[in-house]
Amino acid sequence: MAAKLYGGAYLSSFVDDILDNLSKILEDDSVLNGNYSALGLLERLEKCLFDVVPVLDDAELKQFTDKRVKKWLLDLQDSLYFADDFLDQLSTKAATATATQRDPGISSSCSRLVDSYIEDSGDMETIVRRLESVVSRKSYLRLKETAKVDMSWRIPSTSLVEPSDICGRKEDKEAILKLLLDGDDAVDGDISVNVIPIVGMGGIGKTTLAQLVYHDDKVKDNFDFRGNLSRQKFFVVLDDVWDENYDDWNKLLKPFQKGVKGSKILITTRSKKVASVVQTVSPHELKSLSDEDCWLVFSKHARVSTVSMDNPTLEKVGRDIVKKCDGLPLAAQALGGLLRGNSDVMHWNHLLKSEIWELSDDRIYVVPALRISYYFLPSYLKQCFVYCSLYPKDYKFSKDELILLWMAENFLQPVGRKTMEEVGGEYFDELIARSFFQPYNNLENTFVMYDLVHDLAMILVREFYFRAEKFPDAVEIDIKTRHLSYNAKGNYPISEFLGVCDRVEHTRTFFEVNVGLWTSLKTENSPFILSQLKYLRALSFKCFHLE
Repeated sequence: MAAKLYGGAYLSSFVDDILDNLSKILEDDSVLNGNYSALGLLERLEKCLFDVVPVLDDAELKQFTDKRVKKWLLDLQDSLYFADDFLDQLSTKAATATATQRDPGISSSCSRLVDSYIEDSGDMETIVRRLESVVSRKSYLRLKETAKVDMSWRIPSTSLVEPSDICGRKEDKEAILKLLLDGDDAVDGDISVNVIPIVGMGGIGKTTLAQLVYHDDKVKDNFDFRGNLSRQKFFVVLDDVWDENYDDWNKLLKPFQKGVKGSKILITTRSKKVASVVQTVSPHELKSLSDEDCWLVFSKHARVSTVSMDNPTLEKVGRDIVKKCDGLPLAAQALGGLLRGNSDVMHWNHLLKSEIWELSDDRIYVVPALRISYYFLPSYLKQCFVYCSLYPKDYKFSKDELILLWMAENFLQPVGRKTMEEVGGEYFDELIARSFFQPYNNLENTFVMYDLVHDLAMILVREFYFRAEKFPDAVEIDIKTRHLSYNAKGNYPISEFLGVCDRVEHTRTFFEVNVGLWTSLKTENSPFILSQLKYLRALSFKCFHLE
């Protein structure tokens, strides 16, 4: 049973993929064909991979408190990337040689071509020695071995979060409705627009409350939702406001001044200073949910049967877990999704007593409940989730496009006769069920991540993922970067940005976000990218005018 309690280390799936590729090469006699030197190196590589797998779970936990372990994982991942790249090149070279040498009688020339590539590249010995050196350090770090992960309690692929009533916000909703529907004449002076801030920390439910109010029938009946703002009584919601500049707010407010007196603007913000700048009434400060309301959120998303919840031990452990959510509905929702359909008391108790609750990261504050939700993800979902750090915060992404990117990066594991698209769909649905993704405004196949969930992805990416929002960011790109995205609205010359390509020659991903009609790059840049970045698996040409 103990093996079911671990989600699987982030690098586990990566190592499994490399082992699969390696085994295919070793089993294909036509590739090495008697090159015993190369065979010996590949067998040493295989031994390294087998040796490192059992300690990955322990290392992933200890990296939060031990900088040496964190550094070791960075070095290990970098070494694994180099090994994976080399095996890909070797497989490609063998496949190319085989395709051009159809006559079985001259298969020896195929193996000679591969032998020549191995000897000429000179990388194989270096790659294996480097990985051996990294793996040998695990003994000094005193990493413990754990059993191979059993994911038999994996969420069914058809399970999706159902829309449900919002728990514990009835009084908050009524308070906001009162401000929206009453006192149209209470606005002082000539101000026609009443600004109502909802203030609270991330994950506490500000956006959810705003959506709840926005769709209320009383609100719809009281405001004009169509037409021009002039001579209309309107209701506008501005979500997640951060700008504290008073002049910026005044500029934004000018078009709204033409509205009928009694018009309302509802804003959500984490900053009390923002609220003080924009408010015309006292802000509504959203408090944490009570433990009971948090429990209702948790139990709905956990979907544990009524019979199971009659188990007093399971319910006690569950309520103790909920207390650690600190009244944040997002945290309760995430933990409920993590335990979805699992009624194993041992598993729940292990999660409750996990060391992850006590760990912290110096760079950014992330709710422990979200951090532990990630830690207990299966390894095949971890790399898919972290990949989404390439998207900016609040970015609306396509489910189908993301699945194709996962396919290109080789993140999806074949299952029976299912297509890769079907497997990717199951992965995506699991991340929805665990509250890592959420649908955007009921638009088909369009999703976003909660801010705190995006923050979590950002602290996990290490040096291997980089998102450039503007050109000055490009100079910060690390030589370890393997996955790169850039903001097409960044207003910097793409030629200058591509100048960093010599530092990231092993990049596997290169794509842009926020592409629009205004974005256009010269076609001649495309050969430059392809000549510099020879290890690409995902490349977007959205910005290029190609015929």
